[in-house]
Amino acid sequence: MSLFDMMTGKAEELAGKVGIPPETVLSVASMIEAKTGDGSSQLAAIEATAAEHGLSVEKIQELMGHAGISSGDIMGKMSGIAGGLFKS
Repeated sequence: MSLFDMMTGKAEELAGKVGIPPETVLSVASMIEAKTGDGSSQLAAIEATAAEHGLSVEKIQELMGHAGISSGDIMGKMSGIAGGLFKS
């Protein structure tokens, strides 16, 4: 399951916990997933996403924490997705 999928199901709940609109939760998840998928480091993806959305890195990390995702989990989830794409 992708980061976006994990956060989509919880967008309303997560938005309430961190004090941002649900649409922002979805946009943040999508952007982090896209940036890490493009080869950006986890930290670079989080920093770029925070800047793009006018949020602090800490707010993004808080959002991810409430979703049950540590920043170290992002690449693991992305490599799991990539591995699934190349199974024969």
